[in-house]
Amino acid sequence: MYVTFVFSELEVCTNHREFIMLTMMSIGELSQESLEDLYSALERVSTLDWKVLLTRWFKSLYSEDDVAMIESSVCPAKALLDDLTYRGITLQDLVEGLEAIGNNRAVSIIIKGDSDFFFIIPFFLSLCIRFFYV
Repeated sequence: MYVTFVFSELEVCTNHREFIMLTMMSIGELSQESLEDLYSALERVSTLDWKVLLTRWFKSLYSEDDVAMIESSVCPAKALLDDLTYRGITLQDLVEGLEAIGNNRAVSIIIKGDSDFFFIIPFFLSLCIRFFYV
C-alpha cells in the first residue's frame, strides 16, 4: 500500500499515486522528447497554436515587436517556450494557458510526458500534511 500526500501546490496526475510539482518546475525541465511533442502541438492547429497562447494568455509579457520576432523564428513554438523558460514561467502557468485556449493535446504532453519528475512524498511528512491511502 502506498501512502501519498496532497499539497495545494501539487497537481494529481493520471496515476493517482504519483504527483508532479508543476508550480515549481520550469518548462525547460521537460525531456527533449516532450518538448519536441509540445512544439508540434503548438504548431499544428492555428486556433490552438503558440500565437493564440501568446496573445491570449501571455499578452502582458510581449510587445508587438516581440511577437514579430518570435513569429520570424524557424520554429516559433520553440522560440516562445524558450523565452517563457527564460522569463521563469512555470509548467503550471503554461498548463493554465494551454487549458484556457483549449489545447488539451499540449496539456496531456506535459502531464504524461515526464515521469522523471513524478514522485511519492516520504512517509515521515505525514505529521505535517493531510494524507490518504491509495
